[in-house]
Amino acid sequence: MIFGVAISLCLSASGQDVVRDLKLPAAGHLTVINHFGRVAIETARPAKDGDVVSGSLKAKSDKGVADTEIKFTSSGGNMTVEVKPADARKRIDLQIVVPERTTAKIDTTTGAVDLAGNFARIDVVTDTGTITTDIPDDEIIYNFYWTESRPRYLADFDISEVKEKSGGRFEIRGRTGEGEKGRKGEREKGIKEGEEAVPSEDQRPKTEHPRPVTLNFTTARGIILLNV
Repeated sequence: MIFGVAISLCLSASGQDVVRDLKLPAAGHLTVINHFGRVAIETARPAKDGDVVSGSLKAKSDKGVADTEIKFTSSGGNMTVEVKPADARKRIDLQIVVPERTTAKIDTTTGAVDLAGNFARIDVVTDTGTITTDIPDDEIIYNFYWTESRPRYLADFDISEVKEKSGGRFEIRGRTGEGEKGRKGEREKGIKEGEEAVPSEDQRPKTEHPRPVTLNFTTARGIILLNV
């Protein structure tokens, strides 16, 4: 499968955005490099195996964006998007829509990373950018690393304890869910004497096991916000 980029776009003028229609294969791999702004990969669209689903990319800046400032390369099922502004002081933010279960790798410096949808795997490397997720929490495999500060994070589900490594590095690794919600406040409650135990909808067996989402986040001094 080959990523297709439709050359229907808004060419830059002062204050204008660049918008591209992307044809992305299901279960494809996307790499985004933006050292000049934030990256938001919005709600992923469902796609059947082998289908090509229309996605989109929007590049925005107060100073307008030229087509030449957004570089695309593709090979097979892999696509790379890199922001290269003409002026290193210029900020360019990206908003991207991808198929469901996409694998993505994102590289920023101070720019925030916002993730919403059902991905297969997300790798993020950032310096001080805040990483925010809104993803299914049925089953999450997570590996979080802070290379230059103590961890700063907030999660809407229970995660493992922080472990300190050599050289002032810290990590949080674990797996949550595995068929159970694992959300705070939804632990098993005691049943009063004489009451019949009726399992909630979440406690009943599921006919299909949810596919896990893998999160690998590495940040120097950034904040990680998980579904909050």
